[in-house]
Amino acid sequence: GETKKQETGFPTEAMVSQSARWPECSIKKGCTLGFILEGISEYTNDGTILKPHQCQEQKVSRTTHANSNTEEHKDRLCNFIKALDGNFTKEAVVLKWTKAFMEDDKRYLGCGCPQGTTTKGLKLMTAWLTKSNNINYISNLGDTVFKGAKIIRLKRTNLWNSYKSLLEVEAKAGEDGEVQKERLLQVQVEKMVDEINRIKQMDEEADDWAKQHASKVLFVDYDECGTDPEACRSRMFNFLGVGSSSLEPVDSTIAKGKDPLHRIENREEVMEALGANGFGHFIGQADHTQLQVLVYETEPIDSSPAARHVKRTVEMRGINVTIIGQGAEFSGVGSKYLAAVPVLKDLPDDSLVVLSDSRDIITNIHQAKSHSQNLELYSALSHFRDTFSELTSNAKSSVVVSAEAQCCGSALH
Repeated sequence: GETKKQETGFPTEAMVSQSARWPECSIKKGCTLGFILEGISEYTNDGTILKPHQCQEQKVSRTTHANSNTEEHKDRLCNFIKALDGNFTKEAVVLKWTKAFMEDDKRYLGCGCPQGTTTKGLKLMTAWLTKSNNINYISNLGDTVFKGAKIIRLKRTNLWNSYKSLLEVEAKAGEDGEVQKERLLQVQVEKMVDEINRIKQMDEEADDWAKQHASKVLFVDYDECGTDPEACRSRMFNFLGVGSSSLEPVDSTIAKGKDPLHRIENREEVMEALGANGFGHFIGQADHTQLQVLVYETEPIDSSPAARHVKRTVEMRGINVTIIGQGAEFSGVGSKYLAAVPVLKDLPDDSLVVLSDSRDIITNIHQAKSHSQNLELYSALSHFRDTFSELTSNAKSSVVVSAEAQCCGSALH
């Protein structure tokens, strides 16, 4: 959709409620169900007038007021009223409106209202009509013409590609004059992780909706269609039961980029963030393993003040924290090692593991904080990996031990 000019945006805008903050002049506003319900109620005085004076033949001349959408769309409102034949209940209006929407019937839709036939659009419409606390609530969507429809679920399976496309659009929108094609993109990794998770949730909800309401669903991957549009188109036509042999062949393809992180300035940080949050396979890093931190603490995590540093570490994204030693008796440093051994045996052989302590050692990620304020977390994790690799480059099976400037421990240590 258009962020700066919503009235020229994508078709699903025709399905949102009247409360949407759009310019008064938006023709899409006049296409919403909310507008039709309100307009019919206004003309018929809440259903008490069967033949409104606005719809009488001698009254068809328009007296358009400055901000009167009902006047602008009088003809189709009157067409609705005539077709309803005195039944002005909300359910009757909804049934008629959805049928007109699916059939693209201009008598009722007016000036160029687009058909919202995407899954996202249908899902939005369904949620709007079927939420019991909504003024436009209709109890049974199965009574409408959407029942049993076939749905082509066009989606972008690679969520990183989807998010990167948004970045490129934003960058283009912010440029003056000619677009600099090779301009590097600096990714805000925390925002990236949140956005990809949001897109993932929306995708899953739309998938569930399509399966629930459609008679059949075809899942089509956007990127695969770009690579082989002919095969993609054939799949969709076959699914719809439409012959495609007479169609002109598709002669254009979108070449797949060899580098999924092309133009990304902070590549290492992005790789770390995607991998740490389970999205590494989108950039060919399916074997990414999180940094493993084993923290030794014998006191209860929920009730002991001494465990506050453990909580802070656990809250950091991108780090897989395992707490060891819970409920055990501390008998010296050797207790830590004994508690770590069974956990280490269960980890993949190539895991990078930090054996830590919850009190004497604090996880220092510079400015990184918990939750949404991990300002430098992923860059710090990437730097940590690079430093470890550099230190162990000549001895791959090394264990790196931090050193203290002085010895302050007891003999037991």
